[in-house]
Amino acid sequence: MSIILIIICSIHNTNAQNDSSSNNLDLFNRYSKWGFSLTPILYNKASITRNFGNITLVNKSMPSFQFGIKRRFYGDKQWSFNIGANLTLIPLSNLSFKLKKEDVFNSFNGFEDSFKEYNNLYLSIPLNFEFKRQLTLKTYFNFNTGINIYYLTRSDYQLSVVLSSEELNEDREIFALFVETQEKQFQASINLSVGIYFIFKKYMLQTNIVYNKTFKNLLVGEYQFGNLLVSEPTRGNYIVSGDFIGLSTTIYFKKRTKKIKRIKRKEK
Repeated sequence: MSIILIIICSIHNTNAQNDSSSNNLDLFNRYSKWGFSLTPILYNKASITRNFGNITLVNKSMPSFQFGIKRRFYGDKQWSFNIGANLTLIPLSNLSFKLKKEDVFNSFNGFEDSFKEYNNLYLSIPLNFEFKRQLTLKTYFNFNTGINIYYLTRSDYQLSVVLSSEELNEDREIFALFVETQEKQFQASINLSVGIYFIFKKYMLQTNIVYNKTFKNLLVGEYQFGNLLVSEPTRGNYIVSGDFIGLSTTIYFKKRTKKIKRIKRKEK
C-alpha cells in the first residue's frame, strides 16, 4: 500500500509541473469523475489434463460479462489514476463430449452432450494508472495498467450426467465434474487496457480492449468418465485460470452547468 501511495504522490507532483492545456485535457473537467461501465468478456478455455483413459473432453472459450463503476483522479492530466468496483460473472464450464454406442444403453445409439454453466458474481476492486494523449479534436488515446483485487466466496460445484434405461431399470452416472475455488478468498490479477475516449456533447465514452491476467487459478478440480459398458474410465484435472479479454465501454455524463438568472432593474 505504501508503494501505491508513493506512486500516486509522484504522479500528482509530475502533473503539477506539466501544462495540461498543451494536450487540451482541460476538456475532461466538463464531465463527471464517476463512470459506469459494461464489459463483455471472453475467458480462456479451461485447462484439461487427462491422467488416464481415452475419452476426449472438449472445452471451449467461456463468454461472460462484467459491470461496474469507477472514479477518476486528476482526469485532466496526462498521467492520472482511477479506482472502482466491478461485479463479474464466473464461468464454470463450456464443455462437450461424445460416446460411442458400445459404451451406453442400446436405446441411445451413442451419446453426446454439451453444457455451459456459470457460478455466482464476484466483487473486484481495480486500481489503474492511466496515460492519455489527444488524437483529434474529440478523440483521446488512453492506456491503463494496474492491479485488480477480488473477493471469492468459498464454494464448490458438481455436475454429473446420468443415463437411465427403463428396459433394464438401471441408472448409470457416466460423467462427473467437480471444481472449487481457491482456499484464499482474496486474490489478485494484473489489468492492461488500451482504447479511445470519444467526446460528445452530453457525455464522454471510453472504449477499451481489456486483458486480465490472474496470479492464481480461479477454479480447480477434476473430471471423470466411468460406468461405461466397454471403455475403461477416463480421469483428468480441470482448471479455470480466470484470464480473459474483454471490450469495455464506460460512460461519463457531462456536468450540469448552473444558470444564473439576470435581473433587470429599471431606473427610478
